[in-house]
Amino acid sequence: MSWAPVASEAPAPAAAGTWIVLADAGGICEALVDRLRADGHTCVCIARTGDTPGEDSRENNAQAEAIAAAVAAARTALAPLTGTVFGWGLDVAAPPGPFSPGQVEAARGLLALAGVLPACSLGPLWIATRGAVAVGGSDVPDARDARDARDARDARDARDARDARDARDAPDALDAVDAPGAAALWGMGRVLGREQPDAAPRLVDLDPAGSVVANAAQLHRALTAIDRGEDQLAARGDRMLGLRLHRTRADRAHTLALAADAGYLVTGGLGRLGLAVAEWLVARGARHVILVARSRPGEEAARRIAALEAQGARVAVASADVGDLAALREAIAAAGVPALRGVIHAAGQAHQALLAGEPWQDFAQVLGAKAAGAWNLHELTRDQPLDFFVMFSSIAGLLGFGGMGSYAAANSYLDALAAHRRARGLPALSVAWGLWAQDLVPALAAHGARVGLVPFATAGGLAALEALIARGATHAVVASVDWPRHLQDRGGDVPPLLRDLRDLRETMAAPPSAHAAAADRPLLSSLSGLSDQDLADRLAAHVAGTASETLGYPRYHALPRQRGLFDLGFDSLLAMDLRRRLARDFGRAFPATLVFDHPTIERLAAHLASCLADELCARPTAPALERPQVRAAVPAPASGGSRPASGFAARRCRADRDRRHRLPVPGRRRRSRHVLAAPARRPRRDLRDGAV
Repeated sequence: MSWAPVASEAPAPAAAGTWIVLADAGGICEALVDRLRADGHTCVCIARTGDTPGEDSRENNAQAEAIAAAVAAARTALAPLTGTVFGWGLDVAAPPGPFSPGQVEAARGLLALAGVLPACSLGPLWIATRGAVAVGGSDVPDARDARDARDARDARDARDARDARDARDAPDALDAVDAPGAAALWGMGRVLGREQPDAAPRLVDLDPAGSVVANAAQLHRALTAIDRGEDQLAARGDRMLGLRLHRTRADRAHTLALAADAGYLVTGGLGRLGLAVAEWLVARGARHVILVARSRPGEEAARRIAALEAQGARVAVASADVGDLAALREAIAAAGVPALRGVIHAAGQAHQALLAGEPWQDFAQVLGAKAAGAWNLHELTRDQPLDFFVMFSSIAGLLGFGGMGSYAAANSYLDALAAHRRARGLPALSVAWGLWAQDLVPALAAHGARVGLVPFATAGGLAALEALIARGATHAVVASVDWPRHLQDRGGDVPPLLRDLRDLRETMAAPPSAHAAAADRPLLSSLSGLSDQDLADRLAAHVAGTASETLGYPRYHALPRQRGLFDLGFDSLLAMDLRRRLARDFGRAFPATLVFDHPTIERLAAHLASCLADELCARPTAPALERPQVRAAVPAPASGGSRPASGFAARRCRADRDRRHRLPVPGRRRRSRHVLAAPARRPRRDLRDGAV
């Protein structure tokens, strides 16, 4: 990954609007509000409540109530709502652990805001952080790391890579990440953009070396003078940079030679992936390996451990929760291995849930397994002369897969922690993995296929890991992705993050007419001119077939149309998938709560008829559906002049639209704030091995 300069223009005079600002305590948002008001805007500010997370539900969260009150206040303002700025992430500072007070309040506040978004439109959502991402040199070691490299070849590679990077006019130094905890907000924001596209989240990281006034100016510039297509920005001095993903390949094979008299630690060590890593370590010369896990070895794990010991390795199994610092320290000490020279953090778990309905305790549990575990390992080994400190991250934190907000947040924290360590002269590598092929869970394989991930062989993944460690990289993405399929799942244009990938250049170079033709769905044309009853029947049949395919049945599989979809096997993730399929079919965005608010096929079809009424009326009626008797009923003009043929059609179109807005919906109830929470209470599936 790299950061490319983004051009900015002098902001054009904009119509006065209203901004909702969730203000930080340091004064950056306060200075921003002054600038916005000077531009003629109205600002409604929300201060942090300072509450601490507990076991109570989000419905009683004071932050959510404050946000809802601010939305109500903004709606009473004379000016229309322009956008929302989430500035609570600007207060995340030292200590940089994942559960520091500022980080907890910021993550919980954004989670509360995600629960408010489905019920109201807050305009584009800007999520601001300060020192949460590293700009420049994120894929190569800096000069100090090169000087400290054990192999002169690695130092030469580092200089060559940096020279090439400088030639691209990119920043030439790896700046410090002072607030890795705030990087979790980037993972949440990326997922929020997939779950609630109407919110159009945009991420901006302010210069950690800048003053309050300078940071406010940078944020104001991002809001008013930067291309709105750029959704991941970093401000450094007077430069504005956009995040880009590049393809790289290893030039030659690297082989590590590990010390036989040193210890090597693997978390998640009893999982399929953790055991594969242990076998790779022993094959490279390691003779003292600690496998940290919360459980005891099963039959397969015991067999594979015995095979390692038969090769002359001593394998110690330490039962501990990596999120518990004291327990982890005690387990490592009890293992009785030589001083550690290498750490591979492969532990983690994932919950599938929409951010709008995920309770804080579930969110914190995922952070504890992956993010807190990484921080505890950092604390325990920061004074030891390690050769490598590797964290297994996920591409989910970068691409933002829907239904995996907490997992993306945890993995984004790992990426930032790697830069935090590297800037302090400590070894660090965070690898954002794609989909490992070994013993893949069927549900995970299906989800990966939907988003374009292609499983890769374990041997290939370990070879890439070896090359990255030998090269001294800080962060890398290792994945096999069907990019056209991914874009189809994502919908819309190619995001700036992916514009530099060669695979997508043909897609971007396609003429606008091709995009327009793809967007003009034949389904909508076939619905034009239908009577109310025919339209309702056609939409119900389409929704029923799409719901069947979402559940894995053939399209012709009959589902009861008045029974609740969640009673038929839907969960929050499948509900989002159904919404995505319908959005693709009709060429328009639907809110994240579409299936929650209309949880039967019949009610969902009636709602779609109401939503599409104006668009159907605006389309010309297909010739096969014309009604000659209706045109004959139009009286001829009294004089010889010609009467506009569109007059009667326009009145009929308005009448049809009004009737469709009044389509009866059996059993319809008023929207409840509890609807969103219902799917979250269903049993979740933990994806512990090879998680996306």
